Amino acid sequence: MGLNSCNSESKIIPNIDLIPFPTKIQSHEGFSNVTALQFYDEDLDEIAKYMPWLETWKFKTVNSKEPNIILAHNASVTYEYELTINSNNIRLNYRDDEGLKNALSTILQLSVLNDNKLPVAHIQDDSKFSYRGMHLDVGRHMFPVSDIKN
Repeated sequence: MGLNSCNSESKIIPNIDLIPFPTKIQSHEGFSNVTALQFYDEDLDEIAKYMPWLETWKFKTVNSKEPNIILAHNASVTYEYELTINSNNIRLNYRDDEGLKNALSTILQLSVLNDNKLPVAHIQDDSKFSYRGMHLDVGRHMFPVSDIKN
């Protein structure tokens, strides 16, 4: 007769309940060590139009000679974007501006869902519709303006 022991360490499983859910997602165990988004100087020009939106993140966005997020614009990418979050960096291949915006939105959602940590994952996504949005029923539910702006 053998004895079984229980491991007292509990593992935190990453939350990947994204809305809308990506076309393909492979989640791995654990979280990335990325706590700030560090871009190449030339990539900051590419994302400058999203900077006011990015400034609301708990993640800091900075330019760096050693970035931890690598952007690659490629018009022939099969999906709208392909996002790979590793333990020490993020690689983002995107087809167009919409792909870049949606990938950044995915990163934001993952950070919110996981207490400002990013799960190690590989995500490929393509929009099912030409417009990405949501509906707020303000007739029956009251929302503070600050919640809607965020």
